[in-house]
Amino acid sequence: MFKRTTHQNSNHAVADDFLYWTFRRCCREETHHEFLVIVMNKGEKHMWNEIVNENDLTDFMDLHYKFHDSCIKEMKYISGAYANEKIMHPINDQRILKMIVQGKFKKSDVIELEFVGLKYLKLLPSDENYTCEILEASMILKEDYIFWCDCGGLSEGDLENYTGTMICASKIRWRAADEYIGSKEAYVSI
Repeated sequence: MFKRTTHQNSNHAVADDFLYWTFRRCCREETHHEFLVIVMNKGEKHMWNEIVNENDLTDFMDLHYKFHDSCIKEMKYISGAYANEKIMHPINDQRILKMIVQGKFKKSDVIELEFVGLKYLKLLPSDENYTCEILEASMILKEDYIFWCDCGGLSEGDLENYTGTMICASKIRWRAADEYIGSKEAYVSI
């Protein structure tokens, strides 16, 4: 029988809770193995992976070929500020930038990056007279920030004068997101 487990990592705990309750609610005893394998394999694609050190960063960049021949499909920014009928909450207490990148990577064709604690976004998109593929990107961990730039081979010393697209945030996490393949918008308003 499937046993519920808990982990220190909150991503695993959420996934395990989902699997446990889905298993309890939906499966029949004679098909539980096949159902569990399907749910677990599907869930793996949606797991978030944090980049917290140079090893994580190197592994991530190798897995995604340093973004070679990829493109930024879309972005979404969540500030945390809002207003409603009664109050205004003018505080940027979330500062989350989500970005979907499409390309041909080792394990998926689409990844979603989530930059948390966004410090700044400098966006310089190509117009329709030019192609927008990323030949290579750079990611740099510096002090308490992570930088993503749409140009390869940059070092920490190049950041101040870089004139292309650059993102700076406190944290970053990513996941395979093949459900966003193609031209259909993922971040749509309801």
